[in-house]
Amino acid sequence: MKKLIKNKIILALKNVGIDIPIGFNVDQPPKREMGDYATNIAMVAAATAKKNPREVAEKIKSQLEKDTDIEKVEIAGPGFINIFLKNTIYFAELENVLKAKAEYGKSAVGAGKKVNVEYISANPTGPLHIGNARSGPIGLALSNLYKFQDFAVTDEFYINDIGGQIVKFGRSLFYWYQVKSKPDIEFPEGGYPGEYIKETSEKIQAKFGDEIKNLSSENLRIDYFAQKGLDIMIENIKEDVALIGIKFDKWTRESETLASGRPEKVVAELRNRGYVAEKDGAVWFINPDDVELEDPESVLIKSDEAKTLTYFANDMAYHLDKFDRVGKDGKLIDVWGANHSGHIPRMKAALKAIGYPEENLEIVLYQYVRLKKSGEATSMGKRLGNFVTLKQVIEAGVHPDAFKYFILSSATFKAFSPNSSS
Repeated sequence: MKKLIKNKIILALKNVGIDIPIGFNVDQPPKREMGDYATNIAMVAAATAKKNPREVAEKIKSQLEKDTDIEKVEIAGPGFINIFLKNTIYFAELENVLKAKAEYGKSAVGAGKKVNVEYISANPTGPLHIGNARSGPIGLALSNLYKFQDFAVTDEFYINDIGGQIVKFGRSLFYWYQVKSKPDIEFPEGGYPGEYIKETSEKIQAKFGDEIKNLSSENLRIDYFAQKGLDIMIENIKEDVALIGIKFDKWTRESETLASGRPEKVVAELRNRGYVAEKDGAVWFINPDDVELEDPESVLIKSDEAKTLTYFANDMAYHLDKFDRVGKDGKLIDVWGANHSGHIPRMKAALKAIGYPEENLEIVLYQYVRLKKSGEATSMGKRLGNFVTLKQVIEAGVHPDAFKYFILSSATFKAFSPNSSS
């Protein structure tokens, strides 16, 4: 409807011989009594033509009032134009909706252009709780919208399967194997205490007991439990997201990105372009917005003896891989928790530094869920062993569509514009 109104305004401008300016708005006004739509076209056109805005508004008003779809037109303030439509235009559009049914609004504007939407990407060390799951309806809605406009969309889940949290996950699973022969052993510090850890460990022991016994060291057993546990968690996540109609086209592991050697190539390319520096034994990305190297999250290679690549380096390599898949004219959309907001300017700056179009990466942030217990807010997390899973919500009788609508109707997520630095 907004496009229709904008076309009527453009026609009115042509009829009175006013040049069509760039960047005028057509919006729904904040109050119903101000009309169905309001536009600043008169002020924008007057500034371009160096004329009085109200005089320009009067000329546009005289043309719009001739339109059979328009009930009346009012001029407000310095030159805003408020447009009131006849009910017949809504009835005609409703008829179009009824005829087109599920195809209403569909177009071929995408023309097969590639879009990658990465969402949920929850830490795979436990079940999918509603804090992470709330990004599912957001990502799915974006994916469906682009598909409806004829874009070639890939839905993707990124699995963070390396790092300290995976070691703690493996140690937590191994504990329930080890405690059978060493009842006094302490639970690993910083481990995952949830009941699901014990249940997962028991599944691994029941299926792979002989293989575990044949491993020659404790470290090998911990790693074995971690990998088998990850496999189980990922399969559970696949089943859980299917409950709300999500099926990812691609599951990418961070370990695969690391094994590809691409992170090292990214660091080398940044070095060649003059965007890295050495400090405190580590290799840093020189962010134009942080030339003093004060942000520790900008480290690419740690100062440890193994010279470990950071998540930032791996994530850059992962995003460049996605760009290679969609093409530099394609689009990447990431749906992240709000706690990752600081990663946005860093990632965009790094992409720009290495020659990729930062404006083709869009980030959508969502706020996390807080639980209430006895009227008091409480934190939720896998390591706390305190969470409500998506599966529990759906199995409690909440319809998947109701869950998705509830998330999407909330105002607690926002998209960062392509050129945003915040």
